[in-house]
Amino acid sequence: MRTRLRTRSIALAMASAMLASTIAFAAPAVAAESLGATQAASAAADLSIRVLPAKRVASSTPTISGRAIATVKLTAKPGRWTSGASLSYKWFADGKAISGATKSTLTLKSAQIGTRITVKVTGKKAGHTTVSKTSKPTAVVKSGKARPASKTSCPKAYPIKGNQTTRHTSDWIYHVPGGRYYAATHPEESFATESAARAAGYRASKV
Repeated sequence: MRTRLRTRSIALAMASAMLASTIAFAAPAVAAESLGATQAASAAADLSIRVLPAKRVASSTPTISGRAIATVKLTAKPGRWTSGASLSYKWFADGKAISGATKSTLTLKSAQIGTRITVKVTGKKAGHTTVSKTSKPTAVVKSGKARPASKTSCPKAYPIKGNQTTRHTSDWIYHVPGGRYYAATHPEESFATESAARAAGYRASKV
């Protein structure tokens, strides 16, 4: 009986010694792993602090030059932007994109009559945040032609006289202020611009 108890005591002692040895061996590894994770997290945090956000492209609010009249060409003036920035344009009528209108100029058409025009300029440059700016709207786009004010005069905003000498459009002539026959001409139509007169089928007077 005593022999069995002694044998069991020895076995328990050996098991305890092995367990203590295992714990002693594993503890440094766990500690090292924990320390490594902490150092990695610290390094990542330090790296995130050093990475700066991209610079914004310096920009200006664009403006539009040109009269808001059908057939007139409008020009977008972008203002000052970051040197080297690539600029793109997009035109809108009452907030709706005009199909194919992606240049710095826009020739107004009859479809834009009654709307207000804006242009959006977008600036892009490598290493910078893209920026877009939109202009203020133009006045309401008007037709390029109007009725004469009287038999011999035109409205102030539509000074060009359109004279239809016959029914054939080849004989239709427009006269600009200061022309030789301007004062004597009785206009059938009045135009804001020569381009509007030409679009209506008139040709310029030769004198």
